[in-house]
Amino acid sequence: MRKEKVNMDVKSWSAKRWLVLLLQGVIVLLVLFGKWLGYRINFFFDSISDSTTLLKVGKSLGKLGEFLSDFQDSGSGGMTALSVVIYLLLIAAVAGAVVTIYSLFSSKSISMAGFAAGAVLFVVLLLLVSITNGSIKKETEGFIEKLFTIGAPAYFTLILSLLGLVVCAKMPDVASEQQSGFPSFTPSGSSGHNAAAARRCPSCGAAIQNASSQFCTSCGAKLDAGTQCPVCGRTLEPGSRFCPDCGTDVSSYR
Repeated sequence: MRKEKVNMDVKSWSAKRWLVLLLQGVIVLLVLFGKWLGYRINFFFDSISDSTTLLKVGKSLGKLGEFLSDFQDSGSGGMTALSVVIYLLLIAAVAGAVVTIYSLFSSKSISMAGFAAGAVLFVVLLLLVSITNGSIKKETEGFIEKLFTIGAPAYFTLILSLLGLVVCAKMPDVASEQQSGFPSFTPSGSSGHNAAAARRCPSCGAAIQNASSQFCTSCGAKLDAGTQCPVCGRTLEPGSRFCPDCGTDVSSYR
């Protein structure tokens, strides 16, 4: 389904859009700067332990591979391959976040790409860590039982990503509109159109509070009052003087 591109004014953003931006921003910080990957090597009665962010994983795994090659003939090739896969996952996650944030400003529908990528990043990395731990344990005949661990930022990323998917799918995207302080009134005989929320700017989608407005207060676009009832939003036939739904004299608004 092709998304309709519009200019979403931040002033008219709904609570849903602000929440999506907050969740996605926190996820980006966790992915880039959180220490996802921890590793521990037991060497007799001593241990070497460390942790690293996904941005620094290549350098860390390289050093770890050199250490393992001291008592293994396999070298550090496996660690290098693992770091490449993790970097590819990192790029995909950041790209998804960019798509989601861009959709907040340019589309009526919000993309779930960033949240989906965050969840997939966690799941795939968890599988990679599990496979690597099992392989290292086998190669060292149980000497290194558990090489890698997943850090807390990874779990927070998963939780926030799932929450973001729920928000995108279930939370209504109702634009924040400045209330006039008076109760809305729908004239008798109307067909159920909401007079307060029916009229919107055809250019940016912002709500038009004053029915007699000639220009949009958000983007400055000229409003065509002759094709739409300024009160209930009903599309009118050319030359119509009265609205067939609410009976408004539309000629007085021209």
